[in-house]
Amino acid sequence: GDLWTCRARWPPPTDNAEGMEAFTLEATVAEYVEYARLVHRVDRKCEEDNALAYPRLGFDGWLPFCDSMAGVFGQTWNALGPPKLKDHLPRWVPLFAEAFGSDALVSLARYFSVSLRATGTVDALHCERNGAHVWLNQVEGRRLFFLFSPQEMDKLYAGYTTGESPVDVFYPSARRHPKFADATAHVVTLYLGQTLVIPSGWWWCSVALEPCVTIGHTFWNLENKVYFRDGLKDHF
Repeated sequence: GDLWTCRARWPPPTDNAEGMEAFTLEATVAEYVEYARLVHRVDRKCEEDNALAYPRLGFDGWLPFCDSMAGVFGQTWNALGPPKLKDHLPRWVPLFAEAFGSDALVSLARYFSVSLRATGTVDALHCERNGAHVWLNQVEGRRLFFLFSPQEMDKLYAGYTTGESPVDVFYPSARRHPKFADATAHVVTLYLGQTLVIPSGWWWCSVALEPCVTIGHTFWNLENKVYFRDGLKDHF
């Protein structure tokens, strides 16, 4: 199968990350699944002594609906997310696709990604790029999320333009980020078949509690339409 870049940090860092945060490895889906099964079998408790022997990498940002699963996407895309959600992409994207001479369905599929996670794989604390909303549909396994409202941004030492926070939610530094101790987190575990909707401007990170698969979709509607042009630049 096709190779995909697996990363120790997701989203990919915008700064010059070094060490383990910068570690990447190319693998096929089958190879990553084998790796995730191995990690879950031998280090499901994420022992600190095993950090070098079994590093955690995520298979993130995969876009199978643009090629190998395009046919499936064409038949099921409108049933992947929560019902009655106000998502204007199915109306807006075809207009731009026509203007750029692109296939409308393939263009829409670029906003749907799949993440495969081994037990213990974490996200960096971030918010979605370009002011997007996002929903996350749990297809397999359990994933624990920590969410912070936009009002907590100062306590997260976050940069809205980069969409990143330097705070490590799991091992916060009282010396470097003392205000984080006063931040309020909303915590939720996403189980098989459940969907989490994260509004524009909210900050979040997660950890895979077991091998899991998640479908994610970034979207815009009238609430965040002012950012939609920036979202188009990433795909057209």
